[in-house]
Amino acid sequence: MRVSVLSFLRPKEKACVYILFASISFFPLSPWSPVLGVFLITILFFKRIERSVPFLLLLFTWIMYGTIGMSNGNTSYQMAMFFLFPSLLFFNLGSIWVGKKPTLYFIMIIMASVIIALAIDHILVTMYDITQVGLVNPDRILSVLGENAQRSVTQRTVELSMCIGSIGLLFHKREKSTIINKITLILLLFSTLAVLCSLHYVSRTGIGIMFISVVASMAYEWRISIKSIIMVITAFFAFSWIQSTELFSVYSARETDMSNISNFGLRLPRWEWAWDTMISHPWGDSNYMLAEHPYAHNFWLDIGKNCGVLPFIMMCIFSIMNLVNVYKIILKSNGLLTLLVMLWTLACYISLFTEPIHEGAPAFMFVYFFYCGVCYKTARCNILTE
Repeated sequence: MRVSVLSFLRPKEKACVYILFASISFFPLSPWSPVLGVFLITILFFKRIERSVPFLLLLFTWIMYGTIGMSNGNTSYQMAMFFLFPSLLFFNLGSIWVGKKPTLYFIMIIMASVIIALAIDHILVTMYDITQVGLVNPDRILSVLGENAQRSVTQRTVELSMCIGSIGLLFHKREKSTIINKITLILLLFSTLAVLCSLHYVSRTGIGIMFISVVASMAYEWRISIKSIIMVITAFFAFSWIQSTELFSVYSARETDMSNISNFGLRLPRWEWAWDTMISHPWGDSNYMLAEHPYAHNFWLDIGKNCGVLPFIMMCIFSIMNLVNVYKIILKSNGLLTLLVMLWTLACYISLFTEPIHEGAPAFMFVYFFYCGVCYKTARCNILTE
């Protein structure tokens, strides 16, 4: 009796396999055929593509990026596809999964799951490293569970950023819903561990996200009460204690004449270089890797120096449209949802402004697009149920 190797798959899953193989098979005839494959799979599972302006803008941005990048040698076909497919799929998933009438509970479940999934690997590795070298790792070199393979501290900080930003929930009062309080508690637990990871890495970006999130949360939630006064006093004594520890001396050692807070940790000269490169090479600079610091440490400028002005402008417009959606959510909601959107947006855009995202931490970039999809759909909901 013959048994198909795909017999364990459901009909829709089999169809997805066939579509993928067909799109790959037609690659010699049409390099962009896998795009059709992704669209067909999305239609098959979700019945439709989110045909919105941000979705189309994202599509044309990456098509432009791939076309220009392959022509000037700054990217390959494989990398162009790698950026295109997940970006569209994650945005589409974010907008569809929220549904027509998003609730606070559903948004928290979706976003908390994605944020924690992105952070859990780094948290586990860091906890192991703390047992090996102590609370602070001044060398900022972390092995992966004893193996020789190492991942960039920058990448770890970026992929922890939304988790770190959730530390602002510490100042939010309890909700009436027990399940909402449990999700909040879980987010706080992982955000505390993420902050500990940043301290271990001696990451200025991570601590900056934590500080800004705490200040923003206190400004939004501030009430003159015994609890708030105790928390402020505790924070004051905690900061005074940190100043006398090894941690403070290690952070101080990172502040040098070349790299300090006045030039955003040597990022300002890189931003100026990337901007000048993009303006002088509007179709991308094929020699940017020969520069002393080939990365701009800025999401939009890294795209611009690679593939020129057009992808840069289109991605800027996409990001601004997301900020408009965030503003709409804040206007029509209140309480915990407003605070969460504010904290996650701050964490996202601080990372986008200060780190090499699409080349250094693509997983975070895809989660950012997922979050943009969530914000797009949530902003267009008539009623937000708290």
